[in-house]
Amino acid sequence: MHTPRDTRFVQWVLFALLTGIWGASFLFIKISLETLPPLTVVALRVTLGALLVWTLVVWRGASLRGVPWGAMLFMGVINNALPFTLITWGEQYIPSGLASLVNGTVPIFAAVLSHSMLRAERLTRLQWGGVMLGFGGLVWLFLPDVWYAWQGLTTWYGVFGQFAVMTAASCYAVGTVYARKHLREYDPFVMAATQLLWSAVVLWPLAWWAGLGLTASALTGRTLLAIGWLGLASSGLAYVIYYTLVRLMGATQVTMVTYLIPVVGLVLGAVFLDETVGWDVLIALALILTSIVVVNRPRVHSPSPAAVRCAGR
Repeated sequence: MHTPRDTRFVQWVLFALLTGIWGASFLFIKISLETLPPLTVVALRVTLGALLVWTLVVWRGASLRGVPWGAMLFMGVINNALPFTLITWGEQYIPSGLASLVNGTVPIFAAVLSHSMLRAERLTRLQWGGVMLGFGGLVWLFLPDVWYAWQGLTTWYGVFGQFAVMTAASCYAVGTVYARKHLREYDPFVMAATQLLWSAVVLWPLAWWAGLGLTASALTGRTLLAIGWLGLASSGLAYVIYYTLVRLMGATQVTMVTYLIPVVGLVLGAVFLDETVGWDVLIALALILTSIVVVNRPRVHSPSPAAVRCAGR
């Protein structure tokens, strides 16, 4: 018989595992780009993720009756294909830790959209202050690169890379709010599986058109490990852990993963890729995390599973 202490231990082990999986995604994106082009990386990622999640759907005997395939196509593009591609493209030009930090603004964008589209999610004045603080953190990150590029000291690609990741964060926010408004009643595993399937359908023709780059020399052990992590762990196993945690802990507690992903991403980039974490990045981290805490202050309704899933990578 499992005691409450055993159950809590399992919960926090799973929580740490989920944080590590999603936080490490940015590191493994950077590694995969050493030998493969961005679209190929993303196409392989969503395909592996789809295979794993569909296996789970079949094993659970989940019904596909009534699945809104058109809505799933939209979610597959806005919540998987487009943000994955933007982040991966952006990481060609910016450090993985910086990408994880910029992407950490997803809850801020989601709060703004929820205020506009969900009547029960109106922001208070304090929460609006938190939103402004988060955007201030983004400006703090962007301004030095914009200044150096403007002076001709660096190229604009660093700015474009950050902007791409920020756009990906806004895509996740759109997908989160859309799911909360229109897709609450559907099986979350079926939703994840169909999204990933549509993502693969959309991405493979684009990847082929852009040049797959799938040569024997490109498929090094290091690259295969990175792709395997992104597909099987970040886009597959993480969904299983996430929904298990929602059932065990509740959606509100699982939102804490949002705070930790940027920290994990920065640490892993510094340790394994020798990326520099300067004071400017630490200040931006403090501003963005404080913003997330403020905008996620408890409201009348607890966040739904779809709301928390915006943290997923």
